[in-house]
Amino acid sequence: MVQLGLCEQIPGFGAKFCPSRLSLQRSDSHFRGYRTLQQLQRQGDCRTARRLQTSRAASCLGGSSAQAAHKTMTQPPGISISMASEQYRPSDVNAAATWPSGGLHRKWGAVIADSAAPPVQPSAAREEPQQLRVLTFNVLADGLDVNGGFVQADPAALPWSARQHLLMDEIVAAGAHIVCLQECNHFHDFFAPQLADLGYSGAFLAKGSSPANQYGCATDGCALFYRTDLLSALSGPEGLCFRDMNGGQAAQCLLMQRLACTRTGQQLVAATFHMKAKTGATNDSIRRSQAEQAALAVAACAARSSGHARNGAAEGSAGNGAQSAAAAPIVLSGDMNAEPGSAACEVLRDQPAQLHSLWDVDLKNPEGEGETFTTWKHRAEGTSRRIIDHIWYSAALKPTERWLTPSADAIGAAGLPSRYYGSDHLAVAASFEWPPLQ
Repeated sequence: MVQLGLCEQIPGFGAKFCPSRLSLQRSDSHFRGYRTLQQLQRQGDCRTARRLQTSRAASCLGGSSAQAAHKTMTQPPGISISMASEQYRPSDVNAAATWPSGGLHRKWGAVIADSAAPPVQPSAAREEPQQLRVLTFNVLADGLDVNGGFVQADPAALPWSARQHLLMDEIVAAGAHIVCLQECNHFHDFFAPQLADLGYSGAFLAKGSSPANQYGCATDGCALFYRTDLLSALSGPEGLCFRDMNGGQAAQCLLMQRLACTRTGQQLVAATFHMKAKTGATNDSIRRSQAEQAALAVAACAARSSGHARNGAAEGSAGNGAQSAAAAPIVLSGDMNAEPGSAACEVLRDQPAQLHSLWDVDLKNPEGEGETFTTWKHRAEGTSRRIIDHIWYSAALKPTERWLTPSADAIGAAGLPSRYYGSDHLAVAASFEWPPLQ
């Protein structure tokens, strides 16, 4: 485990990365049953894999109550990237057994090749593109579930104890190399140890302030995990606290990680963010500003990751292989609270990042999917069913498939969350070809 400090100027932007206590949780060894769990996942039996994993975790716990420990944790104001602690573990490992099996079955749909991606010319001497899968998921913060005003949801489906394993089932089912979570306030006691057992390393960036605090729950924030069999960290994680319209600190934030492929040495910047909620012109302007700050930050991070360490993933070994001056590709994902045609999204399509949206790519078989949305919730003020969760990527990456949106009939008239799905947001997942640098 590595602890770092960070206060770095973003080129072209007046605000600094907020001074933070950073720590990066790394997986020193795989879970002893990792191979068995991988086999179950490949066979599609994710629920059995989850029960195997959590039953083994429970046997190591001795019945300790991590939930109570988590509730007493306090988050200082401001941005903090936190270390995963081994003392925090799931408190109710059998919660999933009380719920119907199956959940929402997610299907993959092939997409039409993105014309923005440079074509890969066939060559016997040229490497095949690396496959990269990314998932982003707003997991609905503890405290904002039972107090979230979900007027048509089954009350029994809302508590954290009822949702936690449904959330993990969804994450495991994706088989992603990069997992980005928003509204995460069970990093230490649930997601970090559970995902570490499956071969992931990760970091957590707390919001500057969280509405979950008023309900006695920990501050939520963004978490970013990567699978260590494919990816390694080039440096510590980097955090950005967005500035508000007056230059002060906003609650929302951005978490970035510079990564390298352990097989090819190719470099990549993975980032996740959660932007200002609620509709209206003022909030639209805030989201546009936050998108501008995010675009500058990820572009600067990608520029620092330029180069291709052919014979080693770490920066220290980069000089041993061929180099390229091109900036590393970017994958930026999260809950923008903004639809694809919004001003905030247009910012990300423009300079300096020039990113492409997964929602701009057509399916090869559009008849296989009905209405597309990433959230569907009923509150007293009305129903919201729209696309607000996004995956953005550089032109060097070529999307090949994405998770299809479940039908409204499959979800049910009450919307989300439900007894079969643990969040008011649908996870978004996509697979990419990551061609080697030429």
